Amino acid sequence: MIRTLLVDDEAHCIATLRWHIEVYCPQVQIIDTYSSGAEGLTGICTHQPDLVFLDIAMPQMSGFDMLQRLAVIDFHVIFTTDYDLRVIHAIRFSALDYIIKPIDKEE
Repeated sequence: MIRTLLVDDEAHCIATLRWHIEVYCPQVQIIDTYSSGAEGLTGICTHQPDLVFLDIAMPQMSGFDMLQRLAVIDFHVIFTTDYDLRVIHAIRFSALDYIIKPIDKEE
């Protein structure tokens, strides 16, 4: 199983992503979900996930800001965002993938 966290400030985005993962990715176990960067940091330290689905544009702390606060990034990251212009920045964080919202099941 791939131990996974979802971090997004929009509840409907978390619900949609959760549904897609549960239906199409049975090897992925969603450990927990968080609605802010601060909560996401705590969750990463607590659960030590294999994978984090991370929204880029969140209030107070963006996904990029969140990752910069970690001493070590020892998990894979799939960024989720409605902005396709941030892909280069995501690549610099060694993103495993980059999903544009709204999420398409084919992705």
